[in-house]
Parts: sequence; C-alpha cells; structure tokens
Amino acid sequence: MRAIPWIAALLIVSAVPPVTAARAQPQVNASVYPLHLFRGELYRGEKARSVTQAYYLKWRGRAVSALPTSYSDRKGAPIGLFVLQGYVHQGNTRKRCFLHLDKTGRVITIGYKLPTILYAAFEAGPCIVRWQYNGRSGIYIAGAEERFTRGFLAAPEERRALCIDTPPTRLAALEFFGPLWRIQPLMDQTKTDRCLNLDGGDQAGEHAEQPAVLGIVWDPLSTSGF
Repeated sequence: MRAIPWIAALLIVSAVPPVTAARAQPQVNASVYPLHLFRGELYRGEKARSVTQAYYLKWRGRAVSALPTSYSDRKGAPIGLFVLQGYVHQGNTRKRCFLHLDKTGRVITIGYKLPTILYAAFEAGPCIVRWQYNGRSGIYIAGAEERFTRGFLAAPEERRALCIDTPPTRLAALEFFGPLWRIQPLMDQTKTDRCLNLDGGDQAGEHAEQPAVLGIVWDPLSTSGF
C-alpha cells in the first residue's frame, strides 16, 4: 500500500508537459546570397514607432535584414554610424563593428577600418571572426573591445547576424536563439568567417518599439518593391 502514493506521484510528474525543453529548442535560419547575383542597399524606412524589424522582414519582398539605425546610449545621446548614399546621417561616436556597402552593392566590408569613400554603412556589433592556428579553428567575439557585457553575450535571446566569407563572395543572414557563441555552427554551415551581430532580443519581436529610422539590406531583384 505504501507504494501507491509514489506511483501516483510518478504518474502526475510524467503527465506534466516538458515546458523547459520546448523553450530550449533553437530557432535557426541561414539564408545565403551569392554576391555576383546580389545587389545590396540600405533603405530608409518610415518614421513611425509602429514599424518594426519584424514588419519589414515579413512584408518587404526579399528583404535580407532589418535593423534600427538610430542607436542611443543610456543618456539618450545618439551613437553609432549610419551612412546612406554617401550622406552621413549619424556619425561614428564609439568603436563598434560596422558593415559597409560600396556603390555597386556587391562589395561588402565588415570590420573596424572604414573605407576612404563611404557610400552606405551602419554600425552594430560585436564583430565575430573565425581564427585558425596550427590546424585548429574557432571564433572570436569582440565583446570586451566593443564594451558588451558578458551577460549580453551569454543571454538566451533571439539573435540576428550578417556574415561574409573572405574574399567576399557570399552574404549570409543568420537567425538563431541562444547565447551569441552558438553562431559558430551556422558560420560553418554557410562557410563564412566574419560576422556582424545585429539588434536582437526583444527588439526583434513583432511588437518592439523601434527608433524612427530602419535600415534595410535588400535584394532589388524583388518584384514587390518598397
């Protein structure tokens, strides 16, 4: 008779759905664009807080990625770089990773050294680069150099990144869930070795309040237009 309560308890526990396990399942997407078929642009979006990154990715044709281009620090002062068609809308006020597109839209740079002639660029971060030494390889995330906290790097959040190979022949748009170092298998899958981490977490959600301007990296082969 003493075993009956234990059996009942086991039945109750087994009937509880594995909520934690379900939440831990990663959401992964990796889209690769050959640069000889691709022309990238930055697109200046509407000045409305109701317009989110998720909205653009859902409705703007073959949009590759969406991001806010009006970052601010804790005091509300604008930070970061945003250049559109050669015009600097926001200056570079701190050392962060950036992505730059030349006028053709096929030459893409990710890193810290700005080209002499700026055409279209934005700043985000941190930079993520692949390293190889004595037959070994891995990735390095420049979190400390770009003043990102360990908590930010390790947080289980929605992540987005843009990656290129060397020399740039393809652009990869990555989406996944978890700490930032989970990007390595996707870099291996897409054969890329340099990435720019974009705004993710709550800011990537459907109801996020965004800054007034959104930048879009897109494929003009789309027939839907902007």
